[in-house]
Amino acid sequence: MKLLTFCVSGVDLLRGRSYRILDPSRRLKGIRGVGTALTFIGLSVFYTAVFVVLGIVERASNGWGFGGSFFRSIYFGGDSVLEQAIAVLCTLLFFFFIGAATAAVFVRWRQREMLLFFGILGALVLAVIALLSLTGSWPAVGSFFASVGYAGGYALSLIPTALAAVAGWAILRRATPRTS
Repeated sequence: MKLLTFCVSGVDLLRGRSYRILDPSRRLKGIRGVGTALTFIGLSVFYTAVFVVLGIVERASNGWGFGGSFFRSIYFGGDSVLEQAIAVLCTLLFFFFIGAATAAVFVRWRQREMLLFFGILGALVLAVIALLSLTGSWPAVGSFFASVGYAGGYALSLIPTALAAVAGWAILRRATPRTS
């Protein structure tokens, strides 16, 4: 129970009081949302550290004495601790910032534009799949991901993560608060 209280207090600290300390937008009027980005990064680093440490303990204890696998349930390439950390950190950052950008679309434009956003996104994904299938480029895609390696594949997810962070900031920059 104390560990849960500590974790919740740490999250509250990152979300609450330290937002004012960490957010330079209080002094620099042109930069907004830095506190949110720092919160996402801080939480990702914290959860990655917990995940990796518990994965090491799990490996050393042979799955907590039962041969089970919880913190190492995802395939981690060569099972290097660094690869595990990169995979978890990139995944957490990706979902934090993609989620924030998607939520920003909803906050700014509501339901109709969310349907439009996901419709366009689905059409783009289908167009890329069709293009790769019709041109027979799937082997080239596979060899590219094989050449960048396991950790490199996760590191590539930082590109859409950064794009989502900038898009979320740009969308919310001019959003007006609504009561409904």
